[in-house]
Amino acid sequence: GQAAVETVTQGIDIVLAIDTSSSMGGTDFGGRSKMDVTKKVVVDFLAGVKDHRIGLVVFSGEALVLSPLTLDHSAAAKLVSPLQEGRLLRDGTAIGTGLATSINVLRESQAPSRVIVLLTDGENTAGTLSPAQGAEIAKAMGIRIYTIGVASHGAVPFPTGRDSQGKWIYRHVQFKFDEAALRAIASSTGGAYFRAM
Repeated sequence: GQAAVETVTQGIDIVLAIDTSSSMGGTDFGGRSKMDVTKKVVVDFLAGVKDHRIGLVVFSGEALVLSPLTLDHSAAAKLVSPLQEGRLLRDGTAIGTGLATSINVLRESQAPSRVIVLLTDGENTAGTLSPAQGAEIAKAMGIRIYTIGVASHGAVPFPTGRDSQGKWIYRHVQFKFDEAALRAIASSTGGAYFRAM
């Protein structure tokens, strides 16, 4: 059977745009991968949200709507939990494409406030739309963007494969992290930049 429930709220419509590029496998946070830390932050956020519709977008070299705007936060959390870096989409970091896809999710929203929360660890390396262009479109549509940099400076251990015993092999990689661009995206739309620690 089918069931429909109508709920009237005055909440905010929020799209979480999550970077799933392979660089999110780097263990910047005390041995925990950036992807694991990001997923925990998102799941904890979803558990604490009330009366706000949440949408999910994942991006790497391209972008995908993982969930449309919904009040079913537990269902959204179940979609986030199995995410893995470098698996779902073509690799790369197309921040502009991730923003454009998130804007599209909010296009028809009539909420009094519309927000994108962008979680990424790198700099734009793919896609035809630049992050600045994505921010311009969001600003024109009255959408605020909050950016979260999920990275540390310096070389970090990055998994490159497994050895014959199945243990991960790591090498130290210097990831490029464009903090200035993330600050500019946020400030141009009336949002704010935060650094994941």
